[in-house]
Amino acid sequence: MYLHPAHVDVGRLVPLIKGGAITPYLDVPIQHVSNPILTRMGRGYARKDLDALFDVLRSSIDDLVLRTTVMTGFPGETEAQFRALAGFLEDVSFDHVGVFAYSPEAGTKARALAGRVPARVALARKEELLDIQMDVSQERLTARLGTEMKILIDSRIPPDERPHRNIEWEGRFYGQAYEIDGVTYVKGSIRSSGSFVRARIVEAQAYDLIAEVVHDEGRAISGAAAKARF
Repeated sequence: MYLHPAHVDVGRLVPLIKGGAITPYLDVPIQHVSNPILTRMGRGYARKDLDALFDVLRSSIDDLVLRTTVMTGFPGETEAQFRALAGFLEDVSFDHVGVFAYSPEAGTKARALAGRVPARVALARKEELLDIQMDVSQERLTARLGTEMKILIDSRIPPDERPHRNIEWEGRFYGQAYEIDGVTYVKGSIRSSGSFVRARIVEAQAYDLIAEVVHDEGRAISGAAAKARF
């Protein structure tokens, strides 16, 4: 799932995804969008490269799920540069975003850079991005209401941990990475964990979905494989 923005060959990648060879879930960690910050980070690409990359991916691949990772408070980050990053996240509308506040680590080149951003500022910027992403995530999940999706059932939920008494199962659709993203809670008759079901999405939360079984495909796979396979 991991793609470094400087090394993505969209001419080769897009046909593979559209042909079904690769699941349409891509993790493309951008870290930032400000050219001065990207140069200081040594990322090897500029804002225009990110604009072009995500324009092609979003316009070429139906139902693409995108994850990225960004950092706030990198040495030298100005308020205007932070605002540009926040606006980019909203414009691209990532499905999942990991946000980290910069902290000086021993042995890193960044530790010696001038322009240290106060930790409280970096953390406040991180929280703002997380708030923005919560709204974006809910909007993107809400768009799936009423659709039928293939869900991999991971486990049966213990009675005392169920979000609702008639929701017994926890699973994922292809856009939810195991133990990283949200989950899909499933209600209905299911044979066992490790199987696939067709389910209709009936509720969207900030990061999770709730679905009702339409058809149990009855195919079970091993526990190890179930963590990744769709």
